[in-house]
Amino acid sequence: RDMMEESLEAILQLLAGETVSMQTEWFTLVKARLQLLPYQRPLPEIGVAAQVSPSGPRLAGRFGCSLLSLGATTEGGFDVLGSHWQVMEERAEEFGTIVDRNKWRLVGPMHIADTKEQAIADVAFGLEEWVDYFQRVAALPIAPNTDNFSSLVDALNASGIAVIGTPDDAIAQIERLQAQSGGFGTYLCMGHEWADTAATRHSYELLAR
Repeated sequence: RDMMEESLEAILQLLAGETVSMQTEWFTLVKARLQLLPYQRPLPEIGVAAQVSPSGPRLAGRFGCSLLSLGATTEGGFDVLGSHWQVMEERAEEFGTIVDRNKWRLVGPMHIADTKEQAIADVAFGLEEWVDYFQRVAALPIAPNTDNFSSLVDALNASGIAVIGTPDDAIAQIERLQAQSGGFGTYLCMGHEWADTAATRHSYELLAR
């Protein structure tokens, strides 16, 4: 975490067009500068990822970066949303930076259709493989081990991790996140390939509408 903080400090200075000299235990910069400055002024928006620990919000708050809450709908990630923003504000005050809730992104998996029955039928395409990957490869037990597809869908919906249902279910999830966080700017749908291309496009169409 210390290395991440040191590197981000250097990166932000370089992106801002500064000439940077910095000595740490793991890198040395001597009058370093970018060969090509960013087109966007003063610099592109920088987001810091967060799961459950406060390290992401601490870093984002210190440097006035955006916050990207990757685990916003997981049990641990959901529980700390409010405290994460409190950390952001405290660090921003400490270092004289500005943080903006409108630049806070929350991430979660979602697939919707015109009916819940259709949404469940859609995700038969790839949901089980997705859960298997996160359990056995990524080692993240996001759903109980079960060979029953219906139980898997019910467990994901009941846990709040995911939404497999209708536009009303999607609205309820976003309202739940708004209440827990105190307000955020953008909800990002995790790309998951639960459904085939046509059903996935229809899900995004319903979300957009």
